[in-house]
Amino acid sequence: MVVINEIVYGDALVPGTNDSIELYNAGTETVDLTGWSLHDDKDRPGEADLSGSIASGEFKVLVEGTDFTFGFGKGDTARLFNGEELVDSYTYEVNANENWSRCPDGTGDFAQGIRQTLDEPNDCTVEPEPEVETQLVLNEVDSGPAD
Repeated sequence: MVVINEIVYGDALVPGTNDSIELYNAGTETVDLTGWSLHDDKDRPGEADLSGSIASGEFKVLVEGTDFTFGFGKGDTARLFNGEELVDSYTYEVNANENWSRCPDGTGDFAQGIRQTLDEPNDCTVEPEPEVETQLVLNEVDSGPAD
């Protein structure tokens, strides 16, 4: 079972990098990617015809300009096809430059990544909420009428 595992777009976290997508084989067998393709939310044939294979538990990173010709935008859909069959897809919202990672690899839900982890296991650490310092200041005291 090959799935989309990580999407990196628009210099997400690492300035100067191209859009990239990471595939992961969560199955038990090697998968031949001949006839597979990658698309964004538009249908433009031939932009990302895949080749080679991906072994069980392995990652395959595809990079804009080398492996596909389209770019991912702020708010887009990544779609993975085996022939005409849609195998996996993920739609993300319009945000600042971010990356999206499946946690855990291959089976989990997508979450906003805290760091790029292309070709390695996704970092599923959740950044803690910052502590908010609160100060209580007694501003006025009204003791009522004199006793």
